[in-house]
Amino acid sequence: MTAAGVQTAIRWAKGELEQTDLLGSSAESAIDAVNKWIYDLDHPLAGQPVRSIDEQRMIMQEKAFYEAFLEKLKELS
Repeated sequence: MTAAGVQTAIRWAKGELEQTDLLGSSAESAIDAVNKWIYDLDHPLAGQPVRSIDEQRMIMQEKAFYEAFLEKLKELS
């Protein structure tokens, strides 16, 4: 599950999901969301099982995607 997917599930469970647009309505809100996803990848929740090599590779790819996306968003703001 991606960091974006995790955030969606958490917001839905808390009853906070009023819209399906995870990035918000501006470049700044999208930057904030992507920064949060990157932070969550770098700081997994305590008590999570050790990640396999394959999981670590997928997380690195996901983070690389978010970082590239973040650079594009910063160009817009």
